[in-house]
Amino acid sequence: MQTYKYRAIAQDGTSVSGVVEAYDEFEAINEIRKSYSVVESIKPIRKGRRVNIDINA
Repeated sequence: MQTYKYRAIAQDGTSVSGVVEAYDEFEAINEIRKSYSVVESIKPIRKGRRVNIDINA
């Protein structure tokens, strides 16, 4: 499965963002549309690329 980052518009017009796991982009869009009426953008998140954030800095 692949993880996708998305931006969508909810029924009340607010912009939302999140992540969804799916086998491909088409399945990801279908999953997002179950909750939100419009999908603005969707991008795959590459595996193995992690950002370390030092909260003590």
